[in-house]
Amino acid sequence: IMEWIRKAYPKPAVDPDWLDACLAWIAEELHLNDLDSQGDEIISNVDTQLLNSDLHDSMLAGTGFPLDIGTAENTRLRGHILVQIQGITEIGHSAFSLQNVQQTRIDRADLTGLTADDEEDEGPIPTYPRSMLRFDLSDGSQAVRAIEYRRLPELVLGVTPLGYKMILKDVPIRQGIAFLEPSNVELKGYMTEELEENREADFARSLRTRLGQPEPEPDPDEAPENNDNLPRDPPPPPPEAPSSPGAQVARPPLREMKVDDTYLHRP
Repeated sequence: IMEWIRKAYPKPAVDPDWLDACLAWIAEELHLNDLDSQGDEIISNVDTQLLNSDLHDSMLAGTGFPLDIGTAENTRLRGHILVQIQGITEIGHSAFSLQNVQQTRIDRADLTGLTADDEEDEGPIPTYPRSMLRFDLSDGSQAVRAIEYRRLPELVLGVTPLGYKMILKDVPIRQGIAFLEPSNVELKGYMTEELEENREADFARSLRTRLGQPEPEPDPDEAPENNDNLPRDPPPPPPEAPSSPGAQVARPPLREMKVDDTYLHRP
């Protein structure tokens, strides 16, 4: 299995502890533990879990991007590197127009289901204008900013989830920016739940930053000190990972095997 992973995803290197926990989960939940007769099914499920994972959890730090990626000027990322989208925005249109569209989408979503008569509906939820997308890409430990040098039509602002995976193939770097085009990326799809949960809030924050707007004041009714239902004591620390090979590893929980087809890239 490790040999298959190295061929499919040469960089970064998968964390052996994560892989052990993944195989243990597959054996326990799916009853797949015989490599001789069930090898293809096991590998398929490992692949799904890996692409659904946060690369920060599943990959070894320092084994993906070059360590000097943050200061790279004019170079090329040699080889194939698995990365995930940490952030996505549109740079060919103003932050003000994007902010207006986002607020309209939020307002329209809030009204969904409230109108009984479809004829009185205000129409479909508006899409963001499209010119050139910019991404924050991570190999799990390091990040690089990238732009859509040539259009990648499968990636859509407001639709493509955070944690979406792609493989970079000999991508050029210019002034610290990766230049993406269909010929140098392989889109894998999928998502990471924890990142996706904050997508709208993170996007709104990035637009406020571009516009120089201050962060809104927190709602005092939602502050922890004003909510008697929240626990006062911090949660206990996670248990230490045991040293015995067969023991359960204290890793973040693995994702469910079900994946929304919306997020799968199909050639």
